[in-house]
Order: sequence, then structure tokens, then C-alpha cells
Amino acid sequence: MRIILFVSLIAIVVACQPKVAETVAATKTTEEVGDTTQPKVVTKKLNIPQEPVKKYAEMTFDTETYDFGTIAKGDSVTHVFKFKNTGDTDLVLEFVSGSCGCTVPSYPEKPIPPGESGEIKVTFNSAGKDPGLNENDVTIIANIPEEVKILQIKVIVEE
Repeated sequence: MRIILFVSLIAIVVACQPKVAETVAATKTTEEVGDTTQPKVVTKKLNIPQEPVKKYAEMTFDTETYDFGTIAKGDSVTHVFKFKNTGDTDLVLEFVSGSCGCTVPSYPEKPIPPGESGEIKVTFNSAGKDPGLNENDVTIIANIPEEVKILQIKVIVEE
């Protein structure tokens, strides 16, 4: 009788083993089980590092090209290019230069806050220039997204 009782007890323990394993597996996440048929629910807040937002100044000009028309050889003419800082940080003009010695720009050296305006005054001196069409550039290097902005002047020099 003892033997029958002992064998029955062992049979019950062995028979219960798969059910215990199934119960444990059912409480695990799909990732732990490897089951891809059920979606995994994530309740933990993820700490994903974010890129810092870059701020730029932005130069918005009334016009980027100016045509002086026709002038006599030896005359000097001046035009003021007006712009506004439409960006979200101070505008700093690092370098402003004409494409030749006959085109001389002057510009603000102090930072221009967002929403404020500024001017770049460009003087063209036709002394020593050949008659005909002259096209010159003014190169601006600043803290704007494109880093370089080009203004252009045109003038016809007559004898």
C-alpha cells in the first residue's frame, strides 16, 4: 500500500510540472517568451536623448540686387541695402567685403537682436573703370544657416 501511495504521489508531482511551467510562461512578457504574435506593452517612460535645438539669425533683405543705371566715368554712387533679423538669435556680421576695390561696403559691427533692422551701405567708385556694364558682389559672412549671403550691384559706366 505504501508503494502505491508513493507511486501515486510521484505521478501527481510529475503531471503537475507542465502546468506550473505554462503558468510561469504566461506571466512573462512576449519578449522573454519569444512570442511575436502578441504585442509587447511598454509602461516604462523612455529617456531618449534629444538633439539640442540650434538657433540661427536670419537676414531678410528688401532687395539683394541693386542697379545704379548709367553713371559717368569717375563718379561714385552709393546704395543702402536694408535688412531685418528675422531669426531667433542675435545676428552677427563677421565679415563683409566687396569683390573689388571699387566696391566698398560699410556695415554694423554690433550684434543685431531678433526683430531689429540693419543696413549695409555700398559705395561704387567708377574711377579707372572701363566703360560698359560692371557687376560686383558684396559677400557677407554671418551666423545665418547658409553662412554666406551675396548682394549684387550693377552699373553702366560711360566715358
